[in-house]
Amino acid sequence: MREKHLGRRELLAGAGAAVSLGLAGCTDAVGVGGDENGGGSSDRSGPLDATNEADWPMFGANAERNPVLTGTSGPEGPVREEWTFESHYVSPSVRDGTVYVDSSSAYYALDAATGDVLWERESESDGSMTPMVTEDALYTFDGGGLTALDPEDGTHRWTDDTVTGGFPVPRDGVLYGANGDDVFAFDLGDREMRWTSPLESEDTADGNYLIDVAADGSHVYTVEGVGEVSAYSLDGGERQWTLSSAYIDDSTFTLSVAGGTVYLATVLGASGKPTLRAIDASSGDVQWTDTVGIMSGVTADRLYADQKTDDGDDAGVFALDPATGDRIEELSGVTSFWGNQPVVADETLYYSADSGIYAYDLEADEMRWEHTDSHLEIDELLVAGDRVFFKTGTTLRALGPAE
Repeated sequence: MREKHLGRRELLAGAGAAVSLGLAGCTDAVGVGGDENGGGSSDRSGPLDATNEADWPMFGANAERNPVLTGTSGPEGPVREEWTFESHYVSPSVRDGTVYVDSSSAYYALDAATGDVLWERESESDGSMTPMVTEDALYTFDGGGLTALDPEDGTHRWTDDTVTGGFPVPRDGVLYGANGDDVFAFDLGDREMRWTSPLESEDTADGNYLIDVAADGSHVYTVEGVGEVSAYSLDGGERQWTLSSAYIDDSTFTLSVAGGTVYLATVLGASGKPTLRAIDASSGDVQWTDTVGIMSGVTADRLYADQKTDDGDDAGVFALDPATGDRIEELSGVTSFWGNQPVVADETLYYSADSGIYAYDLEADEMRWEHTDSHLEIDELLVAGDRVFFKTGTTLRALGPAE
C-alpha cells in the first residue's frame, strides 16, 4: 500500500509548534476504553453533523476529519487537468470558489476554476500548514503566533502569541487543538484561552508525537504515535477516556468522527495488521473491529472500507454498517484504495489508486470516470464544488469538467 502523507511534519515545521518527544505519563483518574466488541444497531438516518455541503475549508474537510460532502457530487466527467500550481507539501483549503494555499514563503488565494492568483501575501514563517477558512477569516500560524487574515484580500487582521502552534481545528468560534504539552480551547472572538488540559501519554524509548486532532459537539480527540487515543470534554477540557494499543503507524492512518463514534484505521505497529476500530465517543469502548487498510468518510448508514486478509492482502472494497461493522455490499468495480482517505460526495466515491484518481457511482455501482497517469504520486485528495484537487509532491493539480 502506498504511503499516505498527512503533511503534519511539514505543517508544524517552523510554526513554533511543540511536537515533543517523551510526553508526560498517563494518570489513573479517568476511564480507560475497553477492547471488547460491543455490537450496536444502525438507527441513524439523514445527513450527519460531521459533513460538509460543497466546500473543504480545512485539513480533513471539517473538524471531525470526516470527508463527506452532501451538496455536491463533484465533476460529472469526463474530466481534464485544468491547472497546476507549485506550492508546498501540505494540502489546500477551498471555500466559496477560492483555493487557499500556504507555500511556506507566501499565502495565495487562487480562483478554483482557472488557478489565477487572486491575492498573495508574504509569510513570516518557514513552515507551512493547511489554512483554516471560516466565513469571517483565514487562520494560520505566522509571525510567532496564530494569525487571522481577511480571506477576501489577504489583509492581516491580527497575530496572537497565546497559541504558537499545534494541531488546530476551528469549531463554532473556538479553536480546539493540541501541541506537545497541552490540549487547548482558544476563543477566536475574545482571543483568549478558554481552557488547557495536560496531554497525558506514556513515555517511550522511541519518543512520541501527535498524529491528529479532531473535535465534534462533545469532545476533542487526540491521536498519538504511541497508540493512545484520548477524548477531552469540549466544555472544560477534562480527559474522559484513553484507549491504549500498540504503536500507530501514521503512514497508513485514517481518522473520522461521526454519529457519536470515533473511527480509527491504521496498521498497528506491533502486529503489522491493518485494523479499523469503531470506538464509542462517550465511553471509549471499542464497538467493533475489522481488518481494513483505509476507510472512506462516514455517512449516516455507510462507510467504505478497503478490506484486507489477515496477511494484509487485498480482499475487496465493501460498504460497512457504521454501527455494527457488518458488510452491506461489495463494490464490484473497486479493488482497493491507495494512500488517501476516500471522499464521499453525494452518491460518488472519490479515491486514489494505481497512480490515478477515480470517481465511482455508488448508486449505479459503476465507474463514472478515471484520471490516470503513470508518473503521478497522489499525496492528498479533496473535492470541492465541481472540482477535484490533489497533490503530487509540491504540485497542486485541479481536475474539472472536460467541456
